[in-house]
Amino acid sequence: MASQGAAVNATNEDRKRMILEGATVARRTVLLSLSMVVCVAIVLVGPAEAQKRKHVSRFVTSIYDAPAVSVQPAFVAANCGSPNTGCLTTQVATGERFVSIKVRDSSGLDAYADVYVNASGVPVGHAPIASFCGQTTESIPVQSGDVISVVVSFAGVDAAQPCAGAATSGRVTAMFSRTR
Repeated sequence: MASQGAAVNATNEDRKRMILEGATVARRTVLLSLSMVVCVAIVLVGPAEAQKRKHVSRFVTSIYDAPAVSVQPAFVAANCGSPNTGCLTTQVATGERFVSIKVRDSSGLDAYADVYVNASGVPVGHAPIASFCGQTTESIPVQSGDVISVVVSFAGVDAAQPCAGAATSGRVTAMFSRTR
């Protein structure tokens, strides 16, 4: 009987060892499964995050105390150096392909603006690439290295579309991006 008791004890010890080993194997399996889930999530989220980074935009803002006053807005665009006039001039950075522009006048009404590309030093009569009231309706295609000048004026010399209000003072914001 003593040998039977020893056999039962040995069997109980073997069972405990098997249970502990089984628990260890189960823990390893769970940890391995969780690790695989995390790796798959990183692989799937990584490209999505990289794509989001490609859509990063750059904002350039200028505050104006008075609209640009000139018979020829192209002349103003070529001479946008005066501070706080209705003019925003900036260079298109590498990789930027589009610009959207918003004019927020303190009157609360949409003000007229013309957009020029590389207007510096050009003769009077240089045609704008876009004209709008308040904000552009579509993104404007631009090229890296171009110099963009946004001229906010009372109504525009050749305003085909009259705006709701005349420019007084406010803010011009250009948003540059790689995609529309």
